[in-house]
Amino acid sequence: MKNVILFAMILMIGPSVTFAQDIHFSQFYNSPLSLNPVLTGLMDGKVRIGANHRNQWKSFASPYVTSAAYADALWSNRLGTGIWVMKDVAGGSLSVTKIQLSASYHKLLSDEYLLSLGFGANWTQKSLDFSELTFDSQISDGGFDRMLPNGEPINGITNLNYFDLQTGLMFAYIPSEDDNIFVGAALFHGLKPKDTFYNSNNELGSRPVLHAGAQKRFNSFYIRPGLMYMNQKNAQEFVTGLSLGYDFMQSSAKKGLIFMGAWVRMFSAIIPVLGVEYEGIKVSTSYDLNIGAVASSFNTFGGPEISIMWIIPAPSKIKGKAILCPGF
Repeated sequence: MKNVILFAMILMIGPSVTFAQDIHFSQFYNSPLSLNPVLTGLMDGKVRIGANHRNQWKSFASPYVTSAAYADALWSNRLGTGIWVMKDVAGGSLSVTKIQLSASYHKLLSDEYLLSLGFGANWTQKSLDFSELTFDSQISDGGFDRMLPNGEPINGITNLNYFDLQTGLMFAYIPSEDDNIFVGAALFHGLKPKDTFYNSNNELGSRPVLHAGAQKRFNSFYIRPGLMYMNQKNAQEFVTGLSLGYDFMQSSAKKGLIFMGAWVRMFSAIIPVLGVEYEGIKVSTSYDLNIGAVASSFNTFGGPEISIMWIIPAPSKIKGKAILCPGF
């Protein structure tokens, strides 16, 4: 029966109002290229390499596991290019692979104001493994029989591929190296590709994203509030919170931060975060504590998540002004 429930959740990517909701990370701010293509190349270095890993709903025998890696760079102090690769396995049955290429342009409007534009293109491949699923219709008087029809109108379609586009922009106010405030917006699925295992023309809904954040330094302490809102068909998500950091290398020319914080995914989860930054390397861990209706369905177990980011220390300048990566 648990496999039937799991399959029902997977087939929410079928012709329902919550069709094909995109995969995302709780630490969205540590996955810049998937949050908004405009963040490509926006960093206080020359090259950035990172990875994210998430294990969701461990109360299932086969939890949802998502892993991603990315790399981007800044060229000629204005142009950013990057690549993002993601692999997601949902309950051991549904597999999703994405490869995204992105580019951006960053323009200082003055010594303190920055305007950025970004574009991205991706290829997505999805596959459904029926050998990992069981259905009530396959249970007979003699027991379970996988040879019996499952009753699902899949018509043999277990793989699909599509190409898609996204775009974004961002405006930032950067009065100093340690202080900034920014707001960005992006639109994903500009081509609205067909995304269904059913024999239908159901299109993937466009997904607008709005995100904002700031950083302010007070002596040896940093405060980094932020928020993110996105909407896809009838599904929407709002996450807000903040992190507090302490500069434990304050007497040195090197930079090192220990930070902790808490974020809230409205009506879904509380997300405590703990991490460290040292000389361009950032490691951050978090855990989703389910609340509300989600908690009653999956107890309080959400999912652990870890992110790693390395910015190669080669500060880039635009007319003498460092391009600072908006951080939380």
